[in-house]
Amino acid sequence: MVEDGMSVIKTHDLQTLLNRLIVHHPLWAAFHTTLGNLTDYAVKFRYPGHTATRADARDALKACRSIRGEVRLGFGLPRK
Repeated sequence: MVEDGMSVIKTHDLQTLLNRLIVHHPLWAAFHTTLGNLTDYAVKFRYPGHTATRADARDALKACRSIRGEVRLGFGLPRK
């Protein structure tokens, strides 16, 4: 958001942040479902009574790496 000259809002909802960014990066709309899942992970496992499994952690990490790579490309940076 800062790179695009936008104000940054305080939220943990990744889909809300994405919806603001799509104006500048329309191809990122493809991340909508994945970011919703990551937001769910962040909320669900924050409170007692819910525990992430290794599979949950692997899935979340895989999603984060994939999105990070695409975002870096969008800013002209190497994917890494």
